[in-house]
Amino acid sequence: MVKATGGVALHRKKGDVSPTATRPHAHRRAQAGTGESMSPKRTYKNDALVKPLETFSARAVYGSTFCKRQIAVQILVDDGIVKDIGGSVECSYSRQCLGTLISLVKGMDVDSAWSFSGDDLKQNLEMVDPKSDCDTYVVAALRLALRNWEKGV
Repeated sequence: MVKATGGVALHRKKGDVSPTATRPHAHRRAQAGTGESMSPKRTYKNDALVKPLETFSARAVYGSTFCKRQIAVQILVDDGIVKDIGGSVECSYSRQCLGTLISLVKGMDVDSAWSFSGDDLKQNLEMVDPKSDCDTYVVAALRLALRNWEKGV
């Protein structure tokens, strides 16, 4: 049996119920040798800050080249100040990165927000994933949203 999920064809033998038989990348979540899944999602202190804004001045979407998921960022700018930031992400590490970015950049003037870097973000994360560049992608999405605001897009 071949099951197509997210562009990945998975070959499954009859009677195979292993985690990797039905879900792509499940092998990354399974504990080595036990067949048991690790906790489904980690939570971080700024997770609640990550939510789409109802009103915003500009938005941008950046695609992660690591997991192929989108990072959407929305900004609300008033009198040159970033009054609010929102957005959506699809994984817990990106959520941590965006939540931390929101807590640090909200209230900054636009020039300071432009100078906010991936290193600034990494220094404030509860956990840094050395295999993923989502921290860099979240900052890139912020910069794209700032550019879109400046261009009036």
